[in-house]
Amino acid sequence: MNDLKIGVYAVGRMGKNHARVLGPGTNVYDESVKARKVADGLGYTVHGTVNSFLDSIDAAIIAVPSKYHLEAFETCIKADKHILLEKPMAPTLSEALKIQDMANKREDLTVMINHIERFNPVIQELKKRIGDLEIKKIDTFRYGLGIPESKDILDDGVINDLGVHDIDIIRYIVGLWPYKINANITYNRERSFEEIAHIDTHYLENDMIASINVGWDMPKVRRVDVTTKGEHISADMITQTLTITEPWNEKYKTFEEFIQRSRDATKVIEIPIKQPLETMMEEFRNAVKTGEEPPVTVSDGLYTATIIDAARRSHGRELSF
Repeated sequence: MNDLKIGVYAVGRMGKNHARVLGPGTNVYDESVKARKVADGLGYTVHGTVNSFLDSIDAAIIAVPSKYHLEAFETCIKADKHILLEKPMAPTLSEALKIQDMANKREDLTVMINHIERFNPVIQELKKRIGDLEIKKIDTFRYGLGIPESKDILDDGVINDLGVHDIDIIRYIVGLWPYKINANITYNRERSFEEIAHIDTHYLENDMIASINVGWDMPKVRRVDVTTKGEHISADMITQTLTITEPWNEKYKTFEEFIQRSRDATKVIEIPIKQPLETMMEEFRNAVKTGEEPPVTVSDGLYTATIIDAARRSHGRELSF
């Protein structure tokens, strides 16, 4: 499959980014006439029907709103196409389980979930830096973008839109299931959509706790803080930097000396910039061509859907697995 043909199923908020990375001539399909006109103007090969689109590709990137994921996934897998499915895997756990069932019956096809932050250079460096250090606490902060205009995204809620990233980052770093979860969710008073969320997940390993903080209508922040027994590491996904603070216990005489020693114990590392979507696309192509397991599996997507479902059910109380 040296000439693997990857097409984009829907060119909305994320689909247009996938098409951009794939380049001019990419086969795309969208039910929206307006979206098709825009895509045609950008030099993509636009199809008016889903059948024409599927006939022209080997693999599909499904980027429709999540409420259509199940339908689009079924259409593509019945057409014998490899699939890269945008996050979240599905809007509900029950639909995610149906997608898993279909994928499991087609082991001849590659199915990958696009949890894009796994391919973010600063997150990959964070994982390397942690290595075998004993993690005590993880705190993630993902704010901003403003209140979405799309009703589909509002219906999905802030956890499915933003929190899904950090739930997967924590899985990527620790590779464990929590044994307990509790969440507090704030709903918009005027329009009743899920707008702000704080989720705590508890792990038996090292008695670790991970806290996820997400919100739409706030200044933009994308950060993961990891506290280990050896050092504190903060990964900033906007500036692409790691800030590392090493512990020090020497005595000090003045406040000024305390501040200076604290500064000396802190260093900032700039991470070389690389587009995560390009890395993700390389990994997907490789998985399809080699038949090897993709770096983000259906099981990873189901894990995230399970945590989101549990978080919502635990709102205002504690839920044990």
